[in-house]
Amino acid sequence: MNRMWIRLAPACRIGLLVLLWAGLPGSSLAETSYQYTGEPFNNVTGAYSTADRVTGQFTTAAPLPANLALQDVSGLVTSFSFSDGHQTITELDLGSFWLFDFMVSTDSAGEIADWRIRLFVDGSDRLIQTVSDSFGDSDNGEIDLSNYGAIANTPGTWVIQSTPVVPAASRAELAVLAACLLALAAPALRRVRWRGQTGSMQDEHGEWV
Repeated sequence: MNRMWIRLAPACRIGLLVLLWAGLPGSSLAETSYQYTGEPFNNVTGAYSTADRVTGQFTTAAPLPANLALQDVSGLVTSFSFSDGHQTITELDLGSFWLFDFMVSTDSAGEIADWRIRLFVDGSDRLIQTVSDSFGDSDNGEIDLSNYGAIANTPGTWVIQSTPVVPAASRAELAVLAACLLALAAPALRRVRWRGQTGSMQDEHGEWV
């Protein structure tokens, strides 16, 4: 084993291992986006057409847990955006809509199996929703009672995309790294002294280098 590694204090060795682990892709956090594509509406009126559909996505700081049973995951969601082709509702509209449902079930792999996502704009008839659970499947978009689109019994599909996020080193981690570098350099500095008159150096065994 490398002698420099052995000389390091145990705490310093642990600190270096932690810093190394934090920088590995497999140990980083994974921001995860769940992207939904619904089927085209087949029941439309007003501005809506059969070319319109519900699409959207929501993002979590880490993948959803496996084996959820239609649980509210709104607390895990960091952003979302859903559209029906005529309107879009995102997390930036928090002052103008209220979240009625944001629930999902996941399978053993953490993929979405069932869902109930309903966004209603407060004080209006506007809504976007996509539902697929034991009670049935439906996608709906509505501006008002004269302009809406819907499809039933034909659920859309979800695609998962994960983006590794390596956390920045904290001040404590940087302090550990600096201390370890000093610990590595100190023995070498002690072994070598300067011989001013010749400009050469002598190691701890008295040999000039």
